[in-house]
Amino acid sequence: MLEIVLQDADLEPYRLPRAQLMTFVLAARREYKHEREVHYHNWRHAVDVTQSLFVFLCDVRLCSAPVRDASQQREHVGPNAVESLLTPTEALILLVSAVGHDVGHPGVNNAFLVASNHQLAHLYNDKSVLENYHCAAYSQLLRRHWPQLSGIAHFRSNMISTILATDMQRHFEYMGYLGDLKQKLGKSDPGLADWSDRDKSHTKELIMALLLKAADISNVARPFDISAQWAKILMHEFARQGELEVELEIPTCLFGGPPDEHDLLAAAQSQKGFMNLFGFPLFKGISEVMPNISCTLAELQNNKEVWERRIVDETARREANGNTRRASKTYGSRQHLSLGPSTAEEKRAPTPVLWPSAIQLSPASGGSRRSSKDVALNHMHELSAYAQHNITAAGSRRGSADAGRQLHQNYPGSRRGSKEESLTTILVTSQGSPAARGSPSSSQTR
Repeated sequence: MLEIVLQDADLEPYRLPRAQLMTFVLAARREYKHEREVHYHNWRHAVDVTQSLFVFLCDVRLCSAPVRDASQQREHVGPNAVESLLTPTEALILLVSAVGHDVGHPGVNNAFLVASNHQLAHLYNDKSVLENYHCAAYSQLLRRHWPQLSGIAHFRSNMISTILATDMQRHFEYMGYLGDLKQKLGKSDPGLADWSDRDKSHTKELIMALLLKAADISNVARPFDISAQWAKILMHEFARQGELEVELEIPTCLFGGPPDEHDLLAAAQSQKGFMNLFGFPLFKGISEVMPNISCTLAELQNNKEVWERRIVDETARREANGNTRRASKTYGSRQHLSLGPSTAEEKRAPTPVLWPSAIQLSPASGGSRRSSKDVALNHMHELSAYAQHNITAAGSRRGSADAGRQLHQNYPGSRRGSKEESLTTILVTSQGSPAARGSPSSSQTR
């Protein structure tokens, strides 16, 4: 995908030989935790987001991917004025941002870092903690492996603004910006001839942020079987965070509390709720200002209808069985995803959806001797070391993430009451009160 967008003549100064480009990609991959350690926010998620964004760019004719099946080709109209604001340069910035938008993600959300008094929360003043960390760590990687990108005007500021936009706590802020844009377009010349250069620049930055936001949650608009597998993976990650919250004895930082991985009804209701609250408004709003990006709406509607049928079926099953809370054990297993037949197979007998071998994310299936909790604690330690290095480093805007990981092997001031001393030693700093510093967020990072 990067090679395709770099074929544009205007991007020739920023091209890398294939071997160097591969070195960059592999370096970015190493910055993500293994899928056996962080179930959802890993390299597979980064690739998924990058591929979705690439499709959006193809929709507005900024990229062209070979289509093997002629039936997959879609009718396109010429780009409208908003779509025409984007150039191949913005396409490159977006793809590069997508590759590294979650580097180093520890598998817990921002609210958890704030509530556990983590040093990263101190470093970034409790605001978009992980997103700021991703930007800082990824900037170091780009400086080492793709320094040519610094020659692009506003590359760094655009990359930072797009990655920061993926903080779901700011979702409604960006939806407000999108609403303002739609109103402004309704009053403007169709060709934006009455817009100033500043207006166009701000709109371009907003569109870039919205596209990465849409790609970041695009798994809800994938074909149902794929979308349901991503939902299952996300539940694993949230459930592990719930275990850490219990161990730390802090209030849950997950909206609705830690999920029950066996509860099909709750999973279906959660997915439907997320689509209604976040998915539909965002994708519909984008399609209204960029009409060529509309293919996701049909799949999103289809998935919503499938989840609604699951809700009806599971509710009826529970009523027939005396309101049994849990569905079959298969739904919570590590090898299967018993969500019923896909839309194309509605008339078939229900069969479990087997996990593809490429998405075997269970620690048990990977043969690792370390528990996911132990792995999470190690990641939190690395983040604390990174934060401490940035706080204490003198004469430098950003410390090296690699160097930071070697600092401060232990932290004093463990919080009393934890069942495991090492856990609080890693997660709770000696600064400030050990009590929870923030309330659970109304929305959680996907």
